[in-house]
Order: sequence, then C-alpha cells, then structure tokens
Amino acid sequence: MRKECNTIWIAAMLTAAVLTGFSGCTEGEIPSLSSSGTAETTTASPEESAAESSTEETAETSAAETEAATETAETIPAPDETTEPAAETTSAETTTVPEAGADTSEYAAAAKTLFGALNYIDQIGSGNLPKDETDTIQTTKSGVTYERVTKTQFSSTADLKAYMTASLTQKMIDSRYAAILGTDKPLYIDANGGLYGRQYATSGGFTWIDPEQVTISNATDSSFTASMQYDNFGAADTLTVQIVLDNGLWKIDSMQ
Repeated sequence: MRKECNTIWIAAMLTAAVLTGFSGCTEGEIPSLSSSGTAETTTASPEESAAESSTEETAETSAAETEAATETAETIPAPDETTEPAAETTSAETTTVPEAGADTSEYAAAAKTLFGALNYIDQIGSGNLPKDETDTIQTTKSGVTYERVTKTQFSSTADLKAYMTASLTQKMIDSRYAAILGTDKPLYIDANGGLYGRQYATSGGFTWIDPEQVTISNATDSSFTASMQYDNFGAADTLTVQIVLDNGLWKIDSMQ
C-alpha cells in the first residue's frame, strides 16, 4: 500500500512539472515531445527572428510604395492635344508665306497710270490724234497723205517715242505698236517743223468700266500682274497685263 502511494505521488509530481514547463514557455519557444515522451522546447534564434521581422517590414514597404506609385500615376493628367506645341515649325516657313492682305497700293497706283497710258497709246496707234484736215502733205515715196497733228502735247515723233517708251517696254512696242513709227509707212512722220499723222482713223483705245478698280497679283520687287475690266462692245471683259521694272520705271511688257 505504501508503494502504491509513492507511485501516485511521483506521477503527480511529473505531471505538475510538465504543466509548469508548458506555462513557462515564452514567445519564440515551440514545445515538443522527445522520443522518450518528455516535453522539449525549441527556441528561435535572434537572427531568425530578425530575418522574419525584416521580411515582413520589406513586404509592407513594397506594398506601400506600389500603392503610392499607383496613386501618382492616376493623378498625372493625360497629354492635352490642344496644348501640344506645333511640330517642326521653322522660321523659314513663316517668312516665306506671304501675309494675308499685303499692301499693294503702290502697285495699284502704278498700274492705274499705265492702264491710262495704254489706252492713250492704243488710240494713237489707231490714228485718233486730232488733226488739221486743211494742212496736209503727201509723201513722194509712198503717196500717203498726212495731216498736221494739233492740240496735243506731241510736236514730233521724238515726243511720241518718249511717251511710249516711258510706259511700254520695247518688246511691247515692237509686238503691238510698231506701226506707229517703225514701218515704211508709219502712222506719224516729222514734216514742216511739226508732227503729221496719216489721213485715216480706226476705232481704238479701251473704255475702262471703272478706272479706279484694278486687281494686283504675283507682286515682286521687279514685276507684277494687273487686271482691269473694260467695255468690249457692250460686254464686260478683262484685260490683264504683265508689268516689269525696266530702267527704274514700271512698264507694260505684255498683255492678254
């Protein structure tokens, strides 16, 4: 009987020891049983605990950085097409493009004067200068009768030539008005100290619909194009001339 009591007491003591061991385990200790049935504890090393803590902190930091980057990306506005700078704009492009509404008043003034001179020269070329029908001569070479030109600013063929060459290039004179002075039977000759014109006249000149309305185009430092409407036997038509700078003067070089 005494032996049994001792056995029970020893068992109770072992149980109490085991329970005390479990209750005394601290964080980082893992209880286990040995092969002999006794309780054992496994304690994590400080290095392992630090590594686990570092891994957790790194994971938390990465998550925070990812979230911040996502928020930043969401707050960056998309490029606004209306505020994007124009691509490849050069000063050459802006300087070579003519300005809208460029001032052509000087060209227009020159053109109006030349259109007026052209009208007068065309009348001269049609024999329409006023003449004195009582003062006539007849050339012995061609037998053509001429009448004295009166009431004009011209008193010689030199005056006529000077007037024409001030407004027309020689090319224009040769192509359209050569008959005025430059043929075997010219329209005008010098005789008796004055200017005589052939005894005939045809229609000539231009009746401008509006002498103040002129259109200028293709203007450069040395040439430009001018157009003006005229009455072509009751119908409105347009005369276009090419004007060039010749010896410092604007002159009509061609017409169509």
